[in-house]
Amino acid sequence: MYTYVYLREDKSEYIIQSQIPHDAYILNRYSALTRWIPSYHETRTNSTTSKRRRKWMQHIFSIMPRDIDWDTFLHHYLQKLFLKEKTYVLRLNEFPYQVRRCTHYILWCVQVYKDDEVTNILQTILPNKSFVWYHNPKQLIRLPHYHVFVRSFK
Repeated sequence: MYTYVYLREDKSEYIIQSQIPHDAYILNRYSALTRWIPSYHETRTNSTTSKRRRKWMQHIFSIMPRDIDWDTFLHHYLQKLFLKEKTYVLRLNEFPYQVRRCTHYILWCVQVYKDDEVTNILQTILPNKSFVWYHNPKQLIRLPHYHVFVRSFK
């Protein structure tokens, strides 16, 4: 469900703050309607992102103790790196999708939140900004996180 906040009396400018499904048909429709919500194709990993991610993974493996499993290490490592003592943090995605007219962030959390709670958190962090978000469809990392796309005015 969308939350609309009108900025002008003539309703020519508005803010969208909402969860969206990670579905090809719906993403493509929203992208065509808004011109800033990424299309399904834009939310795919490309070769540049894959190379950067592989390099990062090699670094992680090089610092990871041998007596700990991958999920445990990564969970603790990311929690220290991103969250510190916070319950959630919004960060630019280090491996962003090739999106146009929006900026790709990740909302990292210490726990899984209900959908309306995620929207409320983002409304607090991004007041008066248009954004859409979805659950990461392929969770390679068990630390709860959500993909967030914030409209850019360029």
